[in-house]
Amino acid sequence: MKKLVLIIAILSVLCASGAYAQKQSGVVKTRGRMVNGKVVSGALISRATVQVEGRQAILAKDGRFSFPVKDGKYTLKSVTKQDYQLVDDDACRQYQYSKNPLNIVMEQPDQLRSDQLAKERKLRRELQRRLQQREDEIEAMNIAVEEKNHLLAEVNQQREENENIIESMAKYYSTLDYDQLDAFQQRVSALLEDCQLERADSLLRTRGDMHSRVSRIKDEQAAIAREQAELAKRKKALGESKAGTQRKLEAIAADCYSFFQRFLMAHQNDSAAYYLELRAGLDTTNAQWQLEAGLFMEDYIVDMEMAKTYYLRAKRLSIDIDDGINYNLSRAYSGLGGVCKKKGQYPEMMSNFQKSLEIRKALYGERDSRVCGAYINIATANYYIGNYDLALLQFDSILAILKESGNEISGASATAYGNMAAIYTYYKGDYAKALQLLKKEEEIIIKVFGDDLPDLISTYMSISEILMNNGELDEAMDYNKKAYDLSMEHFGADHPSTADVVGSRGLCHLHKGEFDEALADFTYCYEKKCKFLGEDSEEAASALLHIAYVHLYKGDFEKGVEMGNKILVIHRKVFGEKHRATAYDYLFLANCYESMNEFNKAMEYAEKSLEIYKQTIGEESEETQAAKQTIEEIEEKKRESGWRDNG
Repeated sequence: MKKLVLIIAILSVLCASGAYAQKQSGVVKTRGRMVNGKVVSGALISRATVQVEGRQAILAKDGRFSFPVKDGKYTLKSVTKQDYQLVDDDACRQYQYSKNPLNIVMEQPDQLRSDQLAKERKLRRELQRRLQQREDEIEAMNIAVEEKNHLLAEVNQQREENENIIESMAKYYSTLDYDQLDAFQQRVSALLEDCQLERADSLLRTRGDMHSRVSRIKDEQAAIAREQAELAKRKKALGESKAGTQRKLEAIAADCYSFFQRFLMAHQNDSAAYYLELRAGLDTTNAQWQLEAGLFMEDYIVDMEMAKTYYLRAKRLSIDIDDGINYNLSRAYSGLGGVCKKKGQYPEMMSNFQKSLEIRKALYGERDSRVCGAYINIATANYYIGNYDLALLQFDSILAILKESGNEISGASATAYGNMAAIYTYYKGDYAKALQLLKKEEEIIIKVFGDDLPDLISTYMSISEILMNNGELDEAMDYNKKAYDLSMEHFGADHPSTADVVGSRGLCHLHKGEFDEALADFTYCYEKKCKFLGEDSEEAASALLHIAYVHLYKGDFEKGVEMGNKILVIHRKVFGEKHRATAYDYLFLANCYESMNEFNKAMEYAEKSLEIYKQTIGEESEETQAAKQTIEEIEEKKRESGWRDNG
């Protein structure tokens, strides 16, 4: 009997050890860096606490740790160390067991921020130098004026795109761990980080034509598939071949991504898209690659159908993983929501954003700062479709979560404050509250990113326009000058951002009754909008509306009507008849006709405005009430003038 008990006990131990046959090792370290052309390995971080789902916390005493893995996969819940933070926000997720160590990279927050700001400054200087060089080359060309203006407009468009590129590239290279790159990729990454695009391009091409490499790797994949079906007896050899092919595939994918970055930094978006799509096609089961291709198609190529194709592919790949509770599926729904927003499909937009939010909440909990990106999507969507009170409540909740998690001073909180300020300015008319929120946004941006960030341009313009409405015109001009100086420093005079600032300055002149100065600023803004965006663009129409207002104030009502009708045609084309922009155009024309004592025409346009406002933003909105008041004023003026309807 004792022997039987002993055998059962031994069998139980063997079964248990069989379930945890694999042991995952790992390290907690700072990131490897490239210093003066040499890789300086990251340092191990001692006494970090590693939490794996279903296990007790592990203390990495000397920066190293290990734990048994069941069923070939595990979920990392958290890694904490006082005065350090994770470099990769998504490091805490599910992993497959690997013989290679799990690398957890952490840095001190001040160091991380310092690295990113230093790289932003370096990238900004180099990219601006390249654009200035290109602009000088164009100016020196002996070509037609129209062609030269077209080329200069392309340079200005690239200059406008620089900040997004700088932000993403600086974040990438300030978190890149050179220890995890092979020697070739270390050399390529160092060149790209140093903005040596041509040398990086030359080095990448030493491995051969990318199209040929992709063709060869696909041929190898196809050959392996045939061998799997036909030569089962060569299982061991085939496994080794698969591993080798996978390594080659990963190397080609890395090179594709480096080519992508090389062309992105040179503002050659079509070429950048080619390599990103080439990588996505290498492995159509890699959801991450599909998502990155979709995002680029959406933001840079502005091909919504292609972006949707990639997002849907990522969705199909991710929907059955962990019962649909995974980060990639959340990103796929977020991307689909963004596409629907741009296409005006608002119910589908909100549905996709909501699905993305539910997944994030399931992954991290409702009050985790990592959920705030999805919350911001929902709140901004509500703001966009006119649910202003709900959007304000949601932004308040986001700020509360960020405060609880210690991220109150962050880019996310600045975004929330800026959106709330816009609602209070334009839809609540509470300028004091809006100004308070904008000051908070300004404070956070300066504290996190510095006082020389182009993001401050829109903040300063918004503050300036609120001060105008409060009658504080000299202070409004001071803030406008801050915005103007920043825009001139980063973009120069011939740029849409500077045109916006000059147009805003025109509003201040208009408030001060300086009609000639206002007209000069508005005309400058309008001409730049036409140059960069075309005469039929919505932004050009908005600039033209300001010019029309000057003519209205100066008593040139016929000129106001002429411009008002031109603006109405553009807004009908861009937005359709039933939109608040067209309602505003009708109200402007009603005021012009009222001033000309053409009361029938004035009433016709005012009633059209009222009907559209009621249908789009409701009976109680400020704009609807303004249309009603205009109708009352027209009727009163008709009575006072003794006007009779001859009909």
